[in-house]
Amino acid sequence: MTVTPDDPLTEIAALAREMAESVCRRDPRTGESCAWYHGLWPDLRSVGLGASVSSHAGFFGKAFERMPRRRPRVLVSGAADHALLATVLSTCGAASIEPEVTVLDQCETPLRLNAWYAARAGRSIATCRDDVFEHTPAAPYDVVVASSFIGYFPPERRLALFGHWRSMLGESGLVAVVNRVRGGDPRTPVTFGPRDAEAFREAAEARLRPPLDEPTLRRQLDRVASYVRKQYAYPVSHEDLLATFAGAGLAVTVSTTVTPDDRRSGDIGGVAVASSATYACVVGTR
Repeated sequence: MTVTPDDPLTEIAALAREMAESVCRRDPRTGESCAWYHGLWPDLRSVGLGASVSSHAGFFGKAFERMPRRRPRVLVSGAADHALLATVLSTCGAASIEPEVTVLDQCETPLRLNAWYAARAGRSIATCRDDVFEHTPAAPYDVVVASSFIGYFPPERRLALFGHWRSMLGESGLVAVVNRVRGGDPRTPVTFGPRDAEAFREAAEARLRPPLDEPTLRRQLDRVASYVRKQYAYPVSHEDLLATFAGAGLAVTVSTTVTPDDRRSGDIGGVAVASSATYACVVGTR
């Protein structure tokens, strides 16, 4: 099995910038598009202002040792861009595992980015545009993977999410997740404060300016302004995460924490900036 070793993040970012405005999902209640997020995220990652799942490749590699060796069915649940799929393919490739991967998201933009990446890597994947709670697979999955996804759900919805993931697993199937952990009221979402928002905007302009032409930079900085207003994450503690696994009937087999060594983000605080963030890496088995 051949998996492209390099990460075409520059190409992905350009694709995301162009397609997001016309392809991104619109909220049925507000009519608002998520282009401010999906059209910006790869650019933020490319300049060190967005956390990357690649630092957790070792964890996913260990998790995948527990799944069937022949054609395991893998669900990537939630996809900001191609990063989690790339990690799945590379770690499976290193173990000579040939997975059948489905990427699930509500928005078409990340699905197209994942399909583009898979084709570039010489792989075939399935994509599904659906709400995770409404997704019903044709056959059970062996593995569900998610990265930085749980913080979008308040505690009561988290348990329902894990319960639904469990319902989609076959016998001895597993859920492998990476999520930032932090203190705070789990029912009060973390957002950018005024000081962090200003620092983030200044850093984004300084770092995005060299590679982008002026019209593109203006558009991306408009998206940055929306990002610091709208991005949020409910606090998730390691203990609460373990309790959610248990509450959903998933037996925890791996539980660790990691602080990625990514100094590009500097001392900027915020919702998704990697600086000094600690991540829980947990595997639970049905």
